[in-house]
Amino acid sequence: MLALEASLLRKGGTAAQLQKAYSAWFKEHKSELPPLDNYKYIDLGGIYAGSRSVHNPGKEGYRYDVLHPETGKPCKQPLMGYRFPEGTMTDLLNEKRILFGDDHTKLIELKIYLRDYRRKLSSVVTLDGRAGPNELKAIFGDESKVFNNPKPIGLLQELLSFVTSPGDIVLDFFAGSGTTAQAVMSLNKEDEGNRRFILVSSTEATHETPDKNLCRDVCAERVRRVITGYTNSKGEPVTGLGGGFAYLRCRRIPAATVFRGIQHAQIWTALQLIHDVALSPYQAALPMQTAQGKRSVVIYLPKVSDAILEALQTAIQGAGQAVVYSWQPALLAQRLTDPRASFEAIPAFLVNRFGARSGAKGGRP
Repeated sequence: MLALEASLLRKGGTAAQLQKAYSAWFKEHKSELPPLDNYKYIDLGGIYAGSRSVHNPGKEGYRYDVLHPETGKPCKQPLMGYRFPEGTMTDLLNEKRILFGDDHTKLIELKIYLRDYRRKLSSVVTLDGRAGPNELKAIFGDESKVFNNPKPIGLLQELLSFVTSPGDIVLDFFAGSGTTAQAVMSLNKEDEGNRRFILVSSTEATHETPDKNLCRDVCAERVRRVITGYTNSKGEPVTGLGGGFAYLRCRRIPAATVFRGIQHAQIWTALQLIHDVALSPYQAALPMQTAQGKRSVVIYLPKVSDAILEALQTAIQGAGQAVVYSWQPALLAQRLTDPRASFEAIPAFLVNRFGARSGAKGGRP
């Protein structure tokens, strides 16, 4: 409806002309519009509905006269009075947000624009348990059996409509069959959004099925078909949603390869200078480099392992306070929750100058 609103407003015309065009469309599509089927009107501000939210619910509210613009007489007051004080009502009248009936015997309403509509997310969502498998079967045919219990598109699209804005990026770290990607694209089509998605999945290969690749053969293939279009299980062509995506693979890189070429000695010297401690030479045979500062011990970890973590914990306990520099500070912070230690990344200027080299020109770790 927002897309229709934008299209009508772009074409221009008077409020009466807009209403005539919108009424014709509304009559044709009314059965498809719940819960928005009370948004029957349009003006130069957009599609709107009348709401009795100016009426005070449950207990006595404010009492004052609101004059009807045609008869000049006070409009009939709600049973419990008005919800807003008179000053707020004056502002709403000036903003032309109050809707009047044919005469003063009708209750007034508040004009609510469609752009301000916010649905309430139900605490209980009822879905057909066959929806997800049927949707996957429509895309893959009998091949859909390669993935069990896929989530329904409608469920994820409903949730995303509440928690995302049109320009957001949606991350699904357990992408499964790729339902999230399809839900994002469907929601974009519905509200003309520009949401993007990042899906993460594994091959789910086992010793019994070493060639299995769920990410490539199901998730990525589903995204590809939904984008470009496909023929469903009934033999009917389905138009693609458009767009594009990149299928990328991540491989484990040995630490020795990642950190090859780092000039640890220069980095250790620079860290000592930063903390104004007495310089000590870098000793490659040690699992960590330590230097006593005025308030805490400065520690540099060239690499991280279980054995080194145990030695680091012992060093922290003995020092009382420690500043630990590492190429993996986030990992250390997760593994060692010791309030006496702060875990810092190697400063960027040291990474740029003394980081891992790639070929003759060099690079970063």
